[in-house]
Amino acid sequence: MKNVGAIFSAAVLCFAMSPCTVAQNGLKQLAVLKPSNAGSNDFFGSWVSESGNVITTNCFGGECIFVKPTKGWRNMRQTATLTASDGTVLFTPFISGNTVAATAEDGAVYVFVEPPTGWADMTETAKLTTSDGNVMQVVAINGNTVVGGAAAATVGFNQPGAAYVFVEPAGGWVNMTQTAELTSSDGKTGDTFGYSVAISGGTIVAGARNANVGSGTAQGAAYVFVEPADGWVTATETGKLTASDGSDDASLGWSAAVNGNTIVVGAPYQDEANGSFGGAAYVFVEPQAGWESMTETARLSPANGIDYDVMGWSVSVSGSLITAGSPGIPGLCQRQAVYEFLKPASGWQSATQNAALSPQKAPAYAEFGYGVSVTGSTVVVGAPGSGSTNNQGLAYVFGP
Repeated sequence: MKNVGAIFSAAVLCFAMSPCTVAQNGLKQLAVLKPSNAGSNDFFGSWVSESGNVITTNCFGGECIFVKPTKGWRNMRQTATLTASDGTVLFTPFISGNTVAATAEDGAVYVFVEPPTGWADMTETAKLTTSDGNVMQVVAINGNTVVGGAAAATVGFNQPGAAYVFVEPAGGWVNMTQTAELTSSDGKTGDTFGYSVAISGGTIVAGARNANVGSGTAQGAAYVFVEPADGWVTATETGKLTASDGSDDASLGWSAAVNGNTIVVGAPYQDEANGSFGGAAYVFVEPQAGWESMTETARLSPANGIDYDVMGWSVSVSGSLITAGSPGIPGLCQRQAVYEFLKPASGWQSATQNAALSPQKAPAYAEFGYGVSVTGSTVVVGAPGSGSTNNQGLAYVFGP
């Protein structure tokens, strides 16, 4: 079995990609986003999310909101900053419509609803917690439903992880505990179920990057849940998603995204033919009869993958476009990009990228692609290692 931790002490020669401003499908860098008072080690851009004309990303203990100017995206600083009223540090943000959800160092999810006059500096509208005290580290939101991932959650007598579903009450968001708890039917201690979560309509995906599959070790898996006709209830999965060729320590489930009937799951430590830990993204398309346990419909990988590319560190999907972040590993691989994959007319099939995005200017270890979000034809990429000071962080906006 390979030791993922060993990558931080290994030595490898890895060359940087040439900066490109225009991808093959016509996307170009439109703007660079930065917070107004970022400092060293803020890691701005570690998580990015977009909805409509609004982008949100983590920034100096809170969340930064960027609203698209009338004339389109341009280099700018945040429109508003969201913070917790109790001073706890906020981490992973996710936006849907006029609502932002963010996890925090205290293990709760903080919800912010846009005021009638537009986004402005504010504290939370509501705080969401688990009834059993388990800590949520990641979050996703779609419409009136929030899902929080708790990868170290205790369920029964072990710690396989869990995901918690919160449905907005009729009167609006208020402090509350979960509506439902989702778990895996075969969970074992250390699976890290809930390491990643994603939601689209009535479908929730939860990644378990350390789950063993067959005789494989930490190949990883993702679990899909379908909302019952009468609403979310505590349940185990509708189906389990695995890779047909998963390598040990591949970490399938490190990242996950869902849009309609398409699920994308990242496996950044998957071995490639031309490089260890080159990474891959696996696409699962819902069968006609509905979600079930299955292996991938298609496998996406970089055409020129090398050691420690870790493609699939972040993934996002919107319509016929999938993006997969490949930030490299500082000290081992300074190549960094976001790979774009376009769905063929006949449907998803195993392929290499159609295009690659990289920033116009970035330091060797910008970690461009650490976070990625695509909505329509707009791609937002986080680069927490960029900026004028050490690990200040930047976010890049690409579009047609």
